[in-house]
Amino acid sequence: MHEALVAFAQALKNGDSNPNEGTHFVTIMGDGGAAFLAGVNSILKKLGPEYQAKVVGALGYSRGEDKFLGPPKWKDNPGLSKGGVVAGYLRDGDWNIALKWLGDNG
Repeated sequence: MHEALVAFAQALKNGDSNPNEGTHFVTIMGDGGAAFLAGVNSILKKLGPEYQAKVVGALGYSRGEDKFLGPPKWKDNPGLSKGGVVAGYLRDGDWNIALKWLGDNG
């Protein structure tokens, strides 16, 4: 997604007022916004100060499906999670819920 936004910005900088390259916008989960923007804006700033990605709107909401799942015994006795393995998608999705659980129970 970074590459697509940068390609669009580069085309704008090169004088194309309505680029076909790249993409005009992306949609990501809200809790990943800060990390995503920090990453893409560190690249865009090399094109000039007027090139900056920002949040322009929000849509959707959680119906409670956001969660960290593990074996039931971990919930009953968090100490049993030591040595366990979980997977998450960094900087987006529900990985932050797993980190909070670890902080509360680690």
